[in-house]
Amino acid sequence: MAGAMGHAPWIEQVWINYISNALKYGGRPPRVELGADPPSDGAVRFWVRDNGPGFTPEEQARLFTPFTRLAQMSVEGHGLGLSIVQRIVDKLGGQVSAEAGSARAASLALPCSPHRLQPRCRLDSSQSSVASPTLIVPT
Repeated sequence: MAGAMGHAPWIEQVWINYISNALKYGGRPPRVELGADPPSDGAVRFWVRDNGPGFTPEEQARLFTPFTRLAQMSVEGHGLGLSIVQRIVDKLGGQVSAEAGSARAASLALPCSPHRLQPRCRLDSSQSSVASPTLIVPT
C-alpha cells in the first residue's frame, strides 16, 4: 500500500477541518465520503465529498482565503479552517483543491512515502459512505 509523507498532528488537523466542513455544510442529513486516488506524479490525492449544495467558480476562488465563509448559515467558526488546511499542506509540499459545482468536494495531494507502509487502521469499504483506500501517515 502506498503511503503519504506528513506530520501526523498536522494531517489530523487537515482531516478535522475537511470533515467538520462536510458535516456543517453538507446536505440534511449530511452524507460524507472519504477516499484516495492511486499515486500519480509522486503524490497521493485524498478527498472528502459531501452532499451539500456546492459552490460557484467565483466562490471556489475564495475558498482557501482566511476569514472567508461562503455559506450564510448559522454555524460555528471564523472562516479559518480551509486557510489553515492550505498552510499545512503547503508546508508538507502538497497541494489543496476544491471542485466547484453541484457536489462539494475538497482534496489534498501529499508526497508519496518512499516506503510501502503497513496500515495502522483501515476504513471499512463495506460501509456505503466510505471509500477505500485509507490514509496512512508515518509518525
